[in-house]
Amino acid sequence: MPQYVFSYHRSDEVVTGDPEVAAEWMQWFGSIQSHVVEMGAPVGETRRLGNVDSDQIIGGYSIISADSLDHAAELAAGCPVLKAGQGLEIGELVEVPTHA
Repeated sequence: MPQYVFSYHRSDEVVTGDPEVAAEWMQWFGSIQSHVVEMGAPVGETRRLGNVDSDQIIGGYSIISADSLDHAAELAAGCPVLKAGQGLEIGELVEVPTHA
């Protein structure tokens, strides 16, 4: 089954660490538990290099398995970051052949 990275984005003003918000995240992860490959982690301090065109910064990531990009988007629909008016980017992880 293909795997997708969920990249959670937030504005600089968003404060993390609220126990109520953490409970929402755990509830959402519980609802998609069979698709979670790696729960991931929040991201602390960030630095941008090159041409990054966004008013949001990366706030965290997760790795999810899904049948398709559309299916991954369906799984993401209940994500707390979206409910808070922030952003979520989904990208398919592509296997890179290794050379022996």
